[in-house]
Amino acid sequence: MNYILKQYDNDLLYFSMENTNNGLEIFIDAVNQNLHDLLPLDLELSNEGLKNGFKKGQFLEIEPMLLIFYHD
Repeated sequence: MNYILKQYDNDLLYFSMENTNNGLEIFIDAVNQNLHDLLPLDLELSNEGLKNGFKKGQFLEIEPMLLIFYHD
């Protein structure tokens, strides 16, 4: 499934998630380089870094203005 990480109306990051036998797999498809500075400071821009951000609750607790939308 494809998702977008947004801050208000700004698309920051496009990624996909898939639940596999090995757990959740996350793949970053694209990053909006023009708005790179709006991403959380401690977010590592890698598949594993994004996965760790979800585990830490980084998008809900630290940055409440960041929203995740399903993107088809």
